[in-house]
Amino acid sequence: ELLKLVKKYKPETRSERTKRVKAAAAAKKKDPKSTASTKPPLAVVTGLQEVTRAIEKKTAKLVVIASNVDPVELVLWMPTLCRSLKVPYAIVKDKARLGEAIGQKNATAVVFKAVKAEDEGALKQLTKSVNARFMSRGELLRKQWGGLQLSLRSRAALRKMRARNAKSTVAKQ
Repeated sequence: ELLKLVKKYKPETRSERTKRVKAAAAAKKKDPKSTASTKPPLAVVTGLQEVTRAIEKKTAKLVVIASNVDPVELVLWMPTLCRSLKVPYAIVKDKARLGEAIGQKNATAVVFKAVKAEDEGALKQLTKSVNARFMSRGELLRKQWGGLQLSLRSRAALRKMRARNAKSTVAKQ
């Protein structure tokens, strides 16, 4: 469902853009008073910087992040930012699938800023399911950050401290 909606709002290609602009210029040439629109069609926003800007300005309605980004530090902070600004986000399995949906080779993250009226219900339904899957588990995920395992060094120090405490309690008795 999510990738179908992303595919529906993929950005226009360079050739589509030139056709649209040339058609608007030809209409303007025939009738100078015509109001032929040169506005681009509604599309998802791609690119880390643009996605981040949309999240920070709270214009993002839904953020889609790829899971296999390399290096992972590029998008590691994005779910935390979305959670703190209460922007719904989803993590999809493959950056190649996300890129294919928008007509590129790969895509790390895309964001929906606006959709057409007929797709508003589908976006709300996706947002609802995404919130149930990712946003509501935010506190649980935060508590489990790092897998709740100490490093080898910390475990050894803790073992030594427990041994010292055990010896001191035996000596006091």
